[in-house]
Amino acid sequence: MKQEASLFTRLARLPARTLVVVFVLSVGVNIVALLVQYRVKFPPAKHYTYLHHDHPRHIPMGELRTVNMDFHDDIEHYPLNGTQGWAEWNNMHPPGRGALYLGESYWPYQVSMWHQIHCLGHLRALIANGDDGSEHTEHCFHYLRKALLCGGDTTLEEVGQGTVLEGQRQTATGEHIVHTCKDWSQVYEWHAEEHEKWTPEMEQRIYKPAPPVD
Repeated sequence: MKQEASLFTRLARLPARTLVVVFVLSVGVNIVALLVQYRVKFPPAKHYTYLHHDHPRHIPMGELRTVNMDFHDDIEHYPLNGTQGWAEWNNMHPPGRGALYLGESYWPYQVSMWHQIHCLGHLRALIANGDDGSEHTEHCFHYLRKALLCGGDTTLEEVGQGTVLEGQRQTATGEHIVHTCKDWSQVYEWHAEEHEKWTPEMEQRIYKPAPPVD
């Protein structure tokens, strides 16, 4: 207490101008500290050329919502074969098949989620029509394997009632288990809005190999 009193006594004896300088410096240091924390938490938006590898890792659409999704077998939709099945599987992609153009050069990109849906559709077609003998099949198996591991869904599924048997092994069916997911419909709607800006040249270009970059 004596030390604190002594400190206040010494401060009280300082000239008013000195106290003002100390106060201004103290306020300045605190403002700088706040600005540094703000820049760390909210870094300035980076400008990308969208050429070569100069692009963000994710589509520039802001933060995705999360939704709860009840996993269950849908016996009325998305069959493996038949006219209805082909139509529903083909319509899972947004307009433009999930492709988009970004940057001032309108460079074409694909979003991984739609790539995964494409590969799943390719494997479904194999079950319906038989193996086409292409290397694309093996690519899709590897791509989906990595996509599932990347998603890392840790939702618990009970092994008990409602299980199925694989030989001597019990496996959870996963029926009516609620998962917390990214809202895929938000991505679909964003793609649809972006596709409305496409020109006829963009429609043709997306199905051709990308031109070389200088």
